[in-house]
Amino acid sequence: MACIPFFAVAGETGGCLGASAQACDAWMKQFGEVQDGDLGAQLDALNRRDVNGKAVGGDIVLMRIKLNQPLANSNVLLRMSKGSLVNRVEVPLPSSPRGAQTEDEYARTAIFEAAQIALGPGCPQLIGPLPFYRFFESRLKPRLKYGHHIDVDMGGAREETTYTSPKVAFCGRTVRFLELRAYDTGDISDSNWHGYTFSSMLTFE
Repeated sequence: MACIPFFAVAGETGGCLGASAQACDAWMKQFGEVQDGDLGAQLDALNRRDVNGKAVGGDIVLMRIKLNQPLANSNVLLRMSKGSLVNRVEVPLPSSPRGAQTEDEYARTAIFEAAQIALGPGCPQLIGPLPFYRFFESRLKPRLKYGHHIDVDMGGAREETTYTSPKVAFCGRTVRFLELRAYDTGDISDSNWHGYTFSSMLTFE
């Protein structure tokens, strides 16, 4: 995917972090089709207050996006601050960057596109994909922590493997990686005979 030009349509750097949900919505439309039919309802829910004026609507907005390749059909999760600005962006990846080494292999993971969504082209370290690939390779990947857990009870069994990184500074923000692979008897269905779940995600704050 080509670099997105410098459009100041969202936060200070053009990305979703620090922007309103509406500005983030406008920014992400440069990456594909944003299925935002329920955005207004979600924002109304964020502003709900109880009789004492306390917020009861939570702080999460889910942006359902049919993005251009390679980030196709992703659900980007936005966490909002009390000032109704985005302070966390979670972007699911189409494949894991954990085993990537070459530029082509990293390109298939869409980590650069995820960073563009969150940080925008105003981030000087996002002048192209290669600097972010190198950041992941040299700063995030060596810090990955392996986890493995098996849980068995009368109701079924679950085995999960995780790879997580700490928050690492990048372009005045932080980036964190999480990968989950799980087998759960509760997830077995006609379309998932093995009960297998996979997710790979970058979180920006």
